[in-house]
Parts: sequence; structure tokens; C-alpha cells
Amino acid sequence: MLLPVATAVLGAVALSGAGSSLPAVRIDQGAVATRQVLAIGRDLEIAGEALAGAAVLDGTARISGSVGGDLVVVGGDAWIEAGARVEGDAYVLGGRLHIEPGGRVGGRVVSHPGTSSAWLFLLEGPALGLSSFSPVVLGAKAALLAAWILAGLILLATTPLGLESSRREIAQRPVRCFYVGLVAVASMVLTTLFLTSFAGAVVGVPFLALLLIVALVLKVWGTVTAFLLVGVGLLEHRMARPIDPLVALLVGIACLGALKLVPYVGIGVWSAITLVGVGAALLTKFGQRQPWVATDGLGPRARFQ
Repeated sequence: MLLPVATAVLGAVALSGAGSSLPAVRIDQGAVATRQVLAIGRDLEIAGEALAGAAVLDGTARISGSVGGDLVVVGGDAWIEAGARVEGDAYVLGGRLHIEPGGRVGGRVVSHPGTSSAWLFLLEGPALGLSSFSPVVLGAKAALLAAWILAGLILLATTPLGLESSRREIAQRPVRCFYVGLVAVASMVLTTLFLTSFAGAVVGVPFLALLLIVALVLKVWGTVTAFLLVGVGLLEHRMARPIDPLVALLVGIACLGALKLVPYVGIGVWSAITLVGVGAALLTKFGQRQPWVATDGLGPRARFQ
């Protein structure tokens, strides 16, 4: 079940930027859906019954019938019309929740209009109020792992020596990598708060966009390096011949991906991976082993080459 869900999530991400015109998923009056209803990149209309709950990613939900479980909408609005029932919780992230007079929600009501739909791929299940093993959460995590495999393959094909250099840095100085990564992430967060609060749009927006790109590049490089570190560590005592970097990458992703399924432990491990990886990327200058600032007889000067 996870493969089609993960494929659909990745497709929805690709379509969301251009705007999808896919037809809505409909549960007509008198119809009953016994399993969870999932609409990705399209709207959801329930006039009948959804016994196991419903979720919408990058779409709008309109409920005029009943939902037996939770209703989760990410990146769109939700309408619960008069006479409609949601027996579980209602979560709307990146949109607004409208409950008409006569509509009913049996559980909690959570709405965060300012939340981007991209946050679904960063939040853990417990943070959304969902089970860590619900189809929506598992599908999102499977999609993330597929994206990490793609990123790892690209980096292995283009800069294998750089990744190996960063991997050795983590293996030799993990505490220093963690510290540097923590300081760097904290600095980026503070800079983001400053730009969004005090800098004008003309100045702040371009620098904020640049900062986000730098943060993304650091995270991708550092996380792929951590995959290799874990894979090599698991294989080096079990293989007599040299370790294939591709095999190490896949083993590392499989191991850390399994940890991601563990509630709370997963998010802690992956947060630590991010900090250590960012630190290694900065300390090795993405594997080039060149100083960010060079010195000469006149004092420090920036090295741009």
C-alpha cells in the first residue's frame, strides 16, 4: 500500500506548483467507504459515509455526509456543512476550517491557516495528532525516503569524493560537527526572525530566499553524508571487499528510515543527523577541505574561489 501512496504524494508535490485540475474525489450520498479516503492534489467531497476517516493533501474538503474517523486537510480549506458529522478530530493546516450551524465535530478542532502544506513532510505523526502508523504519515515518510534516495544518487554521481571527505569528518569529530551544526542552525533561525520582523520586503525577501536555499543545500548534503556514515559503519565489519558507496547509501537510508517510524525517537535521531551533517558540510566546505576564510600577511580575507 505504501508504494502507491508515496508515488501519489510525490506526484502531488510536482503538480501543486502548477495547479492541478484533477477531478474531485467523491463519496456520493448513499455510498460507504470502509477504508480511509485519501485525496492528493485534488478536492474531496463526502456526501455519503467515510467510516475510517479522510485526508486531503493540496486540496479542499467539503463534508455534507459523515466521517467516522479523523479529517485531516493540509494545504486547503475544509467545510463541514449543516447536518454533517466528523466523529473524530478535525485538523486543517495551511487553510481554514468552516463549520456551518448544525455541523458537528466530535473530537478536537485544530486550524493553522498560515502553515504551508510542505510542513506535512517535516512534522511527525504525533505532532499532527495522527498515529505514527496511519496511512497518511507512513505515505509521507515513504515519499521522503524516496526523495532522499534520489538526492543521494545525484550526489554520489557528481561528488563522491566530497561526500567521503565529509563522512570521515563526522567519524573523526562527531561532537564538533554537532556543535558547529547547532550554532549554524541557530544563527539561521535568528537571521530568519530578524529578516521577517525588521527588514523591509525589498531587502528581507531576497536574503531570506537565499538563506533558505543555503539551509536546504546544507541539510541535503549533511543528511546524505549521514546515510553513508551509517551504511559504512554497518557494513565495514561484515564485508571483506571494499564497500560500494551505493550499497552503503541504501543500507543507511533503510536503517535510518526504520528509525523514523519510531514515535519521538525518530524525530530526535533525524534532528541530530541534521545538525551533525550541517556541521560536517561547513567544516569540510562540502568536502573540499578548504578554509572558508584565508589569511595572509595583511590579516584575514574571504576566499571566494
